[in-house]
Amino acid sequence: MIKLSTSIIIPLLGIALSHPAGAATTQAGQAQGIGEYYFVSHDSEGFNTNALAVEYLPAFRHGNDLTGARVTFRDYTQNDWRRQAQQVTFIKRNIDPATANGWQLDAGLSTQGGHGTLTLDGSYHRPLAAKMGLDLFINRDWVETRSALDRGIDFTFFGAAIDQGIGERWTVVGVAGLQYFSDGN
Repeated sequence: MIKLSTSIIIPLLGIALSHPAGAATTQAGQAQGIGEYYFVSHDSEGFNTNALAVEYLPAFRHGNDLTGARVTFRDYTQNDWRRQAQQVTFIKRNIDPATANGWQLDAGLSTQGGHGTLTLDGSYHRPLAAKMGLDLFINRDWVETRSALDRGIDFTFFGAAIDQGIGERWTVVGVAGLQYFSDGN
């Protein structure tokens, strides 16, 4: 199990908050980026998710062409129950913004409640013909319910999609995927 130390995380958070989000250039001419985000979610059963993340991007050309790392803190609550999670993620994007062709991958380790899991969020898109494209995707993370987090249950969802343009304004998309839960459900 990986335990993230606040002595490492707090300075990273301070660096992110003390610099304007965006890109800077090193002496060697390589663009870099730093940023942060905050996420809030609340469902009808009173389950809340709050997440705060900081990112350092040592290679940053634009939002679809970058390499870096992200540290995320999540706080889950429901009534009098609370769980905190920490995650460290490698992030890479190599997507042509004009065509959306390319790939992206976020791969990390997340810990919560004495459990650890590999997290993934990835996709790949390429054209097959003039108006036809192929997408491959994978997502792996915690199942975000109180009982699933207590038991350390994660899911993996992966699949493929084919899109076919019809005329100038219509596209037909076919998707096939498989979702696996670590408890066998």
